[in-house]
Amino acid sequence: MDLSFLRDSGGLFLPKPLQDFLGTYVVGDDSSTFYLTLWSGLHFVSGLAVTLYLSTVIKNRHLLVAIYAFILHSLWEIWQLLITSTPRTTRGYLDLFVDTVLFMLGVIAVITIRK
Repeated sequence: MDLSFLRDSGGLFLPKPLQDFLGTYVVGDDSSTFYLTLWSGLHFVSGLAVTLYLSTVIKNRHLLVAIYAFILHSLWEIWQLLITSTPRTTRGYLDLFVDTVLFMLGVIAVITIRK
């Protein structure tokens, strides 16, 4: 049974050329421990989008919205670790941390504006 669709879900089923474009480095390169790519910006935007959605469902409960958003993001990152060959290195762990920080900055931006 071909389970490549599971691995493809990690790229949000986006076309390969778009995934490659999102892999463009903004800061650093393939050998940098710390780096940012256009995927990093997508984490911020997804934080905005998830929080906008959650805040329409869970009204006036900003802390609960932030907790749910963090849980959803964490589940996504765990899924990424399970389906990809992300190296368990300082670079890999730093990438996970940066992704989470950028996502949560998107969450905080929406909550701050909606207060």
